[in-house]
Amino acid sequence: GNIARWVKKEGDKVSPGEVLCEVETDKATVEMECMEEGYLAKIVCGDGTKEIKVGEIIAITVEEEGDIEKFKDYKASSSAAAPAESKPQSEPVEPKEEKKEVSKAPEPTATKTEESSQSGDRLFSSPVARKLAEDNNVPLSSLKGTGPDGRILKADIEDYLSSAAKGSKKEAAAAPGLGYVDLPNTQIRKVTANRLLQSKQTIPHYYLTVDSRVDKLIKLRSELNPMQDASGGKKISINDLVIKV
Repeated sequence: GNIARWVKKEGDKVSPGEVLCEVETDKATVEMECMEEGYLAKIVCGDGTKEIKVGEIIAITVEEEGDIEKFKDYKASSSAAAPAESKPQSEPVEPKEEKKEVSKAPEPTATKTEESSQSGDRLFSSPVARKLAEDNNVPLSSLKGTGPDGRILKADIEDYLSSAAKGSKKEAAAAPGLGYVDLPNTQIRKVTANRLLQSKQTIPHYYLTVDSRVDKLIKLRSELNPMQDASGGKKISINDLVIKV
């Protein structure tokens, strides 16, 4: 499960029946109550801790208030020992894959450089245009020259820079209206989404439809809505009338 939030803080006195924290499982959020009277000395797994295993220490309580300082710097080393041992086993596999990729990489890069050099020889541009393109990082291969035999001129570079400046201004003006806040899903919502997807993919579905003639209902709605507008009320929808019936 996950720790949703702690109700008690370190150093608080706790009694049997008091809620210590809220634990989030796959199906519900459950309150974890204190079993014995004492003091909450140390919170090992804080708010938002996820995928806590069964039997893992999440907090330490003591009977005497003076014993709180003894657990001030306590760290759960036993829970971290298991993942630390499993890491060396997976490490030798990764370097082998990287070596294979390095040996294969030079072949396509060599062909790309040859192709770019061949296409670069076919480009014709004036010295002024070439200098202006280098200063502004403009790729000559993406331009079509308007000079004789497709020669790229200074005017072509200037047109490209002006069009790029206009496009960047439009993007900057539209960016502020696209802000959003990405909130993480709770464990319950994740499980609900997985179950709905599984039911849609594995269970056969069929749908029923009914055609109804609601001419009189639409006529009644057209008579009631002007009255609602005159009184400052909300418009009546067909769903409202169906629910009323």
